[in-house]
Amino acid sequence: MSCRRISALLAREIRCALREKNIVVNSLLIPLLLYPFMIWAAFTVVSLVESSTAGIRSRIGVSGVSAEISSGPAFRWAEVVQAGDRADSLLLDGSIEAAVVQAGDTSGCGGRPPLTVLRDGSRERSRIASDNAVSSLLDERGSWLRNLLASLGISPREWTPLQLELQNTASSRQMGAFILGLIIPITFIAMASVGCFYPAVDAFAGERERQTWETTLSTSAGRVEILISKFLYVGFFGLASGLLNIAAMTVSMSSLLGPLLRQSGEAVELSIPLHALPSLALGAVLMAAFLATGMILFGAYARTFKEGQAMITPFYMVSIIPVVFLQSPGLTYGSGIAAVPVVNVAMMAKEALVRPPAALDMAITTLSTLVFVAAGLFAAARMLGRDQALTPPDKGRPGLLRVFRSGRERSAGV
Repeated sequence: MSCRRISALLAREIRCALREKNIVVNSLLIPLLLYPFMIWAAFTVVSLVESSTAGIRSRIGVSGVSAEISSGPAFRWAEVVQAGDRADSLLLDGSIEAAVVQAGDTSGCGGRPPLTVLRDGSRERSRIASDNAVSSLLDERGSWLRNLLASLGISPREWTPLQLELQNTASSRQMGAFILGLIIPITFIAMASVGCFYPAVDAFAGERERQTWETTLSTSAGRVEILISKFLYVGFFGLASGLLNIAAMTVSMSSLLGPLLRQSGEAVELSIPLHALPSLALGAVLMAAFLATGMILFGAYARTFKEGQAMITPFYMVSIIPVVFLQSPGLTYGSGIAAVPVVNVAMMAKEALVRPPAALDMAITTLSTLVFVAAGLFAAARMLGRDQALTPPDKGRPGLLRVFRSGRERSAGV
C-alpha cells in the first residue's frame, strides 16, 4: 500500500468533487451560511412583528369596574369601553379584544367583587390583550397592597412570609459554554452527515455514471488504496462541513445572540474554551470517520446517483436519530455512554465545553469508534474484492448479503 498513490487519488477525488454543484452547495455552502441566515431571518421576523404591533391599542370592555381602576394607570395602554351587560356579545363579534368584569361574591375581598378577565381564545389579538390586562391588574393590586400596608406602618419584610431570591453563580464564560454544549454536538453531527452524504454517493455511483470507474480500477492503485482514498475523501468533506458549521454558528451567535442576551440581563460569553479544543478536534475526526465509513459501506454497490441516495439514506437517518436523545437531563458522559457510537462523541464534545472529560472515557470513546470504523472498512474492502460489487450488472444483480457471502469471485487486487 503506497501513501503516494493514496494521496494522488485523494487529490483527484477532491478536485472532481469541487466541480460538482451538489457537493459544493450541500457540503460547504449550506453549513457555512445556514446558521447566519437562520438567525438573521429570526431577528427579521421578530422585528417585523414588534413593529407591526407597537402602535396597536387594544379595546378593553369593562363592566362594573370602578373608575379608579378603569381610568387609572392600569389601562393606559388600551382603549377602555364601557360594556355594561354586553361584554360577552361585544367580545364575540370582535368589537373589543378583552373584557374585565367585576361581579360575584364580595366575602373575603375587602368588600369588592372579584375581577374576571374574558377573552376569545380563538383570536390572537384577544389573547394578547387579555394577558396584558391580567398583568396590569396584578401590578395594580401589588401597588395598592404596598400603599395600604405602608399606611398601617407595616414594612414589606414584616408581611412577607417567605422571601426568595435567585442568583446565578456561573460566570458568563461558563454560561456560554453551557449553551454551546447544547447546540454544537447536535449541529456538528447533523452537518457532518450532510457533508458526507453527497460525496459518499458520488464516490462510487457518481464514478459509474460518469463511466470513470473502470479507468480508476485500471490504474496501478490496488483496491484497498482506492477504498482508503475514497474514505479520506468522504471524511474530509464531512469534517469540513461540520467545522464550517460550528465556526459560522459561533460567530453568528456571538455577534447577534450575545448582545440580545446581554440586553435581557443575561451575562453570556459565547466562545469555545481553549481547554475544549483538543477534545472537540478528536471528536470531529472520529465522527467524520464513522459517518464516512458507514456511508461508503452502504453506497459502494450503487450503480446510479439516485440508487446511491436510496441506499445511503437509511444509514444517514439512523446516524441522526441518537441526536434526539442527547438533551435528556439524566444522560451523563461515562464509561457506558462512551461505548455507544455517535452518542459517545457527541457527549464527549458536550462535556468538553463545560469541563475536561475523563481520560478513561475519552479512551473508550476513541477505541469504540475506531473499532466500528475498522469493521466497516474491512466489510467495504471485502465487498470491493468481489467482481459483482466492482461492476454491478444492470439486470439480475445479486443482493448485498450474497455479495458478502460469495467467495469464488474474489479479485486479486485485495
